[in-house]
Amino acid sequence: MNDHPAVKTVIQGEVAISGDSSVVFATLLGSCVSVCMFDPLARVGGINHFLLPDGGEGHSGTAMRFGVNSMEMEGSKNSLVLGLSV
Repeated sequence: MNDHPAVKTVIQGEVAISGDSSVVFATLLGSCVSVCMFDPLARVGGINHFLLPDGGEGHSGTAMRFGVNSMEMEGSKNSLVLGLSV
C-alpha cells in the first residue's frame, strides 16, 4: 500500500483538476501567476499556472474560464468555488 499522495506538477500554461483527495498539485512560480480553486461541497479542486508575457494579462481569462469549466464537469457548482490567486 502506498501512503504517499500522488503529486501532479503543473507547468506554465497547464490547468489541472481533480476530485481525488490523494492528489496534491505542485508548481513553481517566478513571474507567473497561479490560481488555486476548491469546491468544498463537490470536493473538487484545481490549479492553473499562466505566464503573463511582458507584464500583460495574456490568456489569463481564458485559463481561468477553462479551469472553472473543468471543475464544473467534475461536479462543482461555480457559485461554490473558493479561490486563491498567488
